[in-house]
Amino acid sequence: MTEAQEFDLQLSAMPSVTIYSDGSFKPALQTGGYGTIMTCNGHTRFFYGGFIGVSNNVMELMGAIAAIRVLNCPCRINVISDSQYVVNGINSWMHHWAANDWRKSDNSNIANVELWKELYMYSQHHVLTGTWVKGHSNNFSNSTCDHFATIGAYSVAGLPIPPHLLNRN
Repeated sequence: MTEAQEFDLQLSAMPSVTIYSDGSFKPALQTGGYGTIMTCNGHTRFFYGGFIGVSNNVMELMGAIAAIRVLNCPCRINVISDSQYVVNGINSWMHHWAANDWRKSDNSNIANVELWKELYMYSQHHVLTGTWVKGHSNNFSNSTCDHFATIGAYSVAGLPIPPHLLNRN
């Protein structure tokens, strides 16, 4: 068996995980939230949370990271996001940054470097890919993540969840 065939065999034995993720930042509240749906082997888990004084990009990353953190064996993971920042980072940028001692090609700093390092660490144990979907465009899972991200932002602000978010049909 060739090395490539052995790798393909190992890859096919890994559980396949789909993670839909979205982040949100509410300037009026100065809070952000994330919402995530993770599916594997017919099981689905939802995650949401929020932080004070963060950016939308931090929340976009946290959505993916929150789900990956709970995985306890190597998996094939597809992170589906409306954030090109997350998708491009997963598919390309973070690998170049890691090879360049966590600096951009112009030697400037990387925003949210600690989160990118964590995501890169996971990519050393899992097969991680990103897929972009257009946000706010009738993708049910992406819209659901956006909904939970908004709830996360309100929750961390200590404010009541607006009724339209609780009575979603």
